[in-house]
Amino acid sequence: MVKNSKTLSTDIKASNASLILSLVRESAPVSRADISRMTGLTRATVSALIGALIEYGYLEEIGFNEPGSVGKRAKLIDVKTDKIFALAIKFSYHSIYMAKVDLRGQLHGLTKQPLIRESQEQAVEVLLGMAREMLKNSSEKGEVCAGIGLAVPSPIKDGVMAYSSSFHCLEGVNFEAILKNEFGRPTYVNNDADAASLAEMWFGGYPMGSNLAFVLMHQGIGCGFMRDKELYSRGIQTSNEFGHTRIESGGPACFCGKEGCLVSFASDWAIYQRLPAKIKRQIEREVTDDRFSSIEKMMQHMKVYPEIYSDYTSEAAKYLGIGLSNLVVMFTPDVIVLEGGMLDLPGFLPMVEETCRVNTHPMFKNTYRISRSKLQADASLIGAGTYFLKDVYADPF
Repeated sequence: MVKNSKTLSTDIKASNASLILSLVRESAPVSRADISRMTGLTRATVSALIGALIEYGYLEEIGFNEPGSVGKRAKLIDVKTDKIFALAIKFSYHSIYMAKVDLRGQLHGLTKQPLIRESQEQAVEVLLGMAREMLKNSSEKGEVCAGIGLAVPSPIKDGVMAYSSSFHCLEGVNFEAILKNEFGRPTYVNNDADAASLAEMWFGGYPMGSNLAFVLMHQGIGCGFMRDKELYSRGIQTSNEFGHTRIESGGPACFCGKEGCLVSFASDWAIYQRLPAKIKRQIEREVTDDRFSSIEKMMQHMKVYPEIYSDYTSEAAKYLGIGLSNLVVMFTPDVIVLEGGMLDLPGFLPMVEETCRVNTHPMFKNTYRISRSKLQADASLIGAGTYFLKDVYADPF
């Protein structure tokens, strides 16, 4: 189709607005003159587009540059963080977390309610009640919701929660359709590791376009891949299951029904399965907060008494390093980002790094680095909203 001049003009305007908005996010505070110089756009074009972006609530003037420069002091521009947001929701194994995510990836109004996994009706009722309250309060403040994102610790297929050992009652529930029908806003459901990788790329300070793998370690092990600023996925919306790659033939039984999966060696769940009954009883006695499962209690206990768990965590670090070495040769990431409670333990991350490098093919030994998530425990929740925020940056008008 041949575009007419009006269509081309609109496309150019949208492209330039996206360029400016992204530049301000990465370089703020900046002046109009700075933006003109960095983008090559004329002062008049920059001024007009910034005026429109301010009017829409994306940008704001925050003061003047430092005195001492020749000529008139320039007004500085920054991203506005109290107007446009995405509603972000995360399911953990026992809780629903909800917050607004602003254009800088910051969380506002974080709230938490128990997730009742045994009843679809109750889980949906709690979820919708939380969302109604948050959207009502935001509307009263004149804020604008760009979309609703939900991150869940289970495989996703075609937008629906698929197989999960912990969420059998919620399997097949189309939360995407439920939220969209209730609130009439764009809605997206994603695997929590995929969501975390998206957030880390956009708000973790990595160069946009890096090949990034985000490995999320909790009761399971998930992994999200970013290539060229976008989630890497197959033609259908199906999350990968890195945690169920086989590490050792004939290894311990996994909750998926197979043997020797990475998750059966290196997850929180795997460590708990190996604990002697004496230590399990000690966990129950010393950590008595009923809001947590036995595994979550173990993770708290582990940080207080790391010496008790050193053999178990060393084994987990070894197998995780082996798993990551396979990831390196298959995906060739620039950076592998890790997040999980075991990373709080002294020496755990260096052990993982060393094992990974020892087992990585020589051709790839110096092609990647391993780091902990800069967003840490908030990564998945921020990522649930980032799906829509990146679209705002791509097409603000």
